[in-house]
Amino acid sequence: MSSVLLPYRKEIDEEKYKVIRDSLCTALEETPWLAKQFDYRYYRDREIAKAVLSYPDNMQYLPEYQADDDMVLYAMERDGTVIEYVDKKYSDNRDWVMFAIDHSDDGAILSLDCMMPYRTDKEIVYRACKVDKQNFAYVDEKFQDDYNLAKIVIADNRNPYDNVYSYLSERLKNDQSLALLDAATDMPDVEYYSDSLKDNKTVAKKLIEVHGADDWCLKYMSDRIKRIFGYKK
Repeated sequence: MSSVLLPYRKEIDEEKYKVIRDSLCTALEETPWLAKQFDYRYYRDREIAKAVLSYPDNMQYLPEYQADDDMVLYAMERDGTVIEYVDKKYSDNRDWVMFAIDHSDDGAILSLDCMMPYRTDKEIVYRACKVDKQNFAYVDEKFQDDYNLAKIVIADNRNPYDNVYSYLSERLKNDQSLALLDAATDMPDVEYYSDSLKDNKTVAKKLIEVHGADDWCLKYMSDRIKRIFGYKK
């Protein structure tokens, strides 16, 4: 409870202040979502402000730092999606945008409103999709028909539950080479293959080779394929 004294720093011995502050910082690092519960005066101390900036949403409670290059850099190094809560000068600056993307591997940064202008930018789209394939869900339609980009995001198996096949253009959903690439992943997105590919023996053989003849993914293949390969489920 002694932390309530921190806004009155001038009335506290400096060494005692540091002990109390360090204790509060430790608590906030463990539970950063409590940041909005504290009086803004706590965050006049940059160390206390830094303690909560590992959680990007907290920047919205720290307006005094939203245009502070050092603090924005500190926050962005921990999570680039903090760009949503900082001054517009950062999302208007290509170098800062690139830096934010490179530090956003735990979220689809292109989903942010401030990133909308970049969803048609090839360099940024490719960069973002290489960092996190979830970004593919937010790119401009022309990139959903980009074969090379599709190969990159489908082959990325770091998080197999983040499927992207459903976001492909109708043309690419019917591309056998992409279906075969997807079939080799841990969680193939067979449900979104074209009807033609669901009735394709080559694709079925790849699914069986990687996942087994009784695997759940075969249930999305055509009835003809199920009969040919003896799928029983």
